[in-house]
Amino acid sequence: MIDEPVLFCLHFLGGSAREWRPLAERLGPHARCVAVDLPGFGDAADHPGGDVAAMADHVAARIMAEGPSGPWLVAGNSMGAKVALALARRHEDGDPTLAGLAGLVLLAGSPPCPEPMAEERRRAMIAWIDADPETRRREAEAFVSANVGAPLSPEDHARTVEDVLRANPQAWKAWLAGGANEDWRERIGTLRIPALVVSGAQDGDLGPEAQAALTLPHLARHRHVVALGAGHLLPLERPDEMAGLIRDFLAAPPETAEAPTLPPAFAALIGSERVNTRLRTTLRERMREPDGPFCLSAEARATLAACLDRVLPQAGAGKIDLARRIDARLASGAGDGWRFA
Repeated sequence: MIDEPVLFCLHFLGGSAREWRPLAERLGPHARCVAVDLPGFGDAADHPGGDVAAMADHVAARIMAEGPSGPWLVAGNSMGAKVALALARRHEDGDPTLAGLAGLVLLAGSPPCPEPMAEERRRAMIAWIDADPETRRREAEAFVSANVGAPLSPEDHARTVEDVLRANPQAWKAWLAGGANEDWRERIGTLRIPALVVSGAQDGDLGPEAQAALTLPHLARHRHVVALGAGHLLPLERPDEMAGLIRDFLAAPPETAEAPTLPPAFAALIGSERVNTRLRTTLRERMREPDGPFCLSAEARATLAACLDRVLPQAGAGKIDLARRIDARLASGAGDGWRFA
């Protein structure tokens, strides 16, 4: 249980700190939300923007200024999620300014790898941000509408469009041409911090399949939830649902990735007199979620996991992460004890 945490909230491309107001109101006393305008957006629109590392520096400075006395988390929607992952890596590498980070909330997050976006659409988005005011407004309206599963309320829609229009064009282009294409897979590696990952079922580029293939392999302790009917702007589309998921996450952060329940018959067997102490120790060790080291790349791990899901499908809500175990075994160089080829 995480007591009275601070939730630092990072917005999507073209968004602002205002995106998080509906969710913050619904979280109430469960967490204090501190929404941050990333460089080039919202009230920080006078800034030309920067790469992922520069945005992480900006957020780290805000966290230091707030000086949370207890545990704190980072929540990121889309672009903000990639920045959150960079901060988590710095924390796990021992950055003393980020001590106290207790979890991640990644909503329709941009993954550590380059975003899966069609180049034609990327070029079009870069082009219209410098267009005449009428074209910019028309394209901003279309951008917001295309990123939700169902229309926002008129007030939320208008406010979100205005946020897109006040974005610094240099920061907008810096993300599309730079930050979104940055490859952080090797730097992020596998994070051990607990993470809540939520994807919108109607999200075209960063929906459930993309999150499973591109983000989850980097998270050793995660819970992945699919919001049916939702698109990309989850804090605006589903503030009640997101607040409920975050409250549950704060109450019980995942210890492993969707850990399965040990079958009662097997638990009874290994606890019985039929199993000696040495074998019981070995079986329990095999059940433990490995902490590493690992040797496979994120793409190789995702490919292995997909193959295992096809060859050895597992029923039920929780699954044994076989790919993680094989990766750890390969890195260790240990065999299985059999001596014949």
